[in-house]
Amino acid sequence: WFVTGNVNPSYFSDDFKFQDPDVKVDGIKKYSEGVNRLFDQSTSRAEIISTVINEEASTPDRPVITCTWRLSGRVNVGFGLEIKPYIVYTDFVVDPQTSLI
Repeated sequence: WFVTGNVNPSYFSDDFKFQDPDVKVDGIKKYSEGVNRLFDQSTSRAEIISTVINEEASTPDRPVITCTWRLSGRVNVGFGLEIKPYIVYTDFVVDPQTSLI
């Protein structure tokens, strides 16, 4: 779902926020719609390498799950810019009361 936007919203809080150096989005629906539009669905790939509890970033009231993945393909910018494979790290903060991201 990192490039397709095909995500199950039941795992995400209504307060879900995504931010990287170029984008800031509130809500899993806006995130999923955005990545679906951004990435060329016929060529883009996200390969999960690992998913772990990040002991260094976690606290008892703020557990963090880090997903390491490889991104490749094309984005729908200009004439379709190619993305050469590279490694991405995504941190998910889990609400310990609801178990939602």
